[in-house]
Amino acid sequence: MQRELDAFKLCKERNVSGLVPLLDVFTEESEEPEKRVLRMILPWYNRGDLVSCYQSIDFPGRVSVCEQLLKPIADLESASLVHRDVKGDNLLCSSDSDGHPVLHLCDLEFMHDYSQRQNVSAVSGCLDWLAPEYAYLTCLEVKGGAVDKVS
Repeated sequence: MQRELDAFKLCKERNVSGLVPLLDVFTEESEEPEKRVLRMILPWYNRGDLVSCYQSIDFPGRVSVCEQLLKPIADLESASLVHRDVKGDNLLCSSDSDGHPVLHLCDLEFMHDYSQRQNVSAVSGCLDWLAPEYAYLTCLEVKGGAVDKVS
């Protein structure tokens, strides 16, 4: 959770638009330091995620949604950031005053700042959404098998 909070702060500093706004952050205190919990408050979106609302969007609305998706990705790119987990579940939909869908990108936990010139060696994201070759390699790594990307 701290990684995602740091990502939100970095995006705000670099003026990335089209993201879900972070409304509040607080820590639930506990007598035991290891049981403290960081909480992030995000707005509620009445249309749910893109997977849930996609079927109810007409073709011009789908074109608009695609354009809206490109804006935050372009902003991230220009700020030397990459999301690394763009999928329908991480795109939340609300409605504007005319009832048209408005897209908001969320879940910045896997975001990477490549301006720091650090190599990203791990494949990240949900297995269901990974390319088959990466999912296969990830499963082998989990089971302890040694394999290179060529084989």
